[in-house]
Amino acid sequence: MDAPSRNPFPLQREKNDESEPEIDYLPWSRPAFNAPSKSSPLVADSVAVRIEPSLRRTLSEEHPATLICMHNLANAYRSQSQYDEAVELSQKTLESRQRVLGDKHPETLLSRKLLTFIFHEASREFANSTDLKERNPPKALDLARKAVALFPEASSYSWQVLGWSHYRMGHWQETIDAETKSIELQKNDGDPWQWQFLAMAHWQLGEKEAAHKY
Repeated sequence: MDAPSRNPFPLQREKNDESEPEIDYLPWSRPAFNAPSKSSPLVADSVAVRIEPSLRRTLSEEHPATLICMHNLANAYRSQSQYDEAVELSQKTLESRQRVLGDKHPETLLSRKLLTFIFHEASREFANSTDLKERNPPKALDLARKAVALFPEASSYSWQVLGWSHYRMGHWQETIDAETKSIELQKNDGDPWQWQFLAMAHWQLGEKEAAHKY
């Protein structure tokens, strides 16, 4: 069973329907985020990759149009699992919006949410990749901690991924704590992935009765 992937805050500003988030784009930047899967063309070939440096030169790095393009390009890198590039660009966008717009502005909040998602999606890949050679538990744990730090009381999925990362590191009690926190934030009984890791962590601690509850 593959780990679930959730991207509730991919882009912004164009409202397509009630189920989708707002999309932030300029006409020539749109190809950058029309890359929904790893099998689509590399982000490096997109129009936005070529346009974004020009915007920085002509409009300044903190111009709204530049920040829109940077935000969308960071998400496009994420869609291609180019996490280093996605993190770098998303962090720059967030820092610029914090300076220009303040911490509580909706666009700053959206940038923070995107960066959170990039952190926990990358963490998930390093923790639970089906290719064991690609697993990197220490890196997964570091990224998951960063995701939780950005939204400690708002991101159930970040806590869930943190639990997975702790499990891969052999931190059984920390796994239980993180998965329990994730369920609390969801305000329900949890999901199969949370139950699975809770059961395994309890089993590793020798708590077989607790493990069988899941």
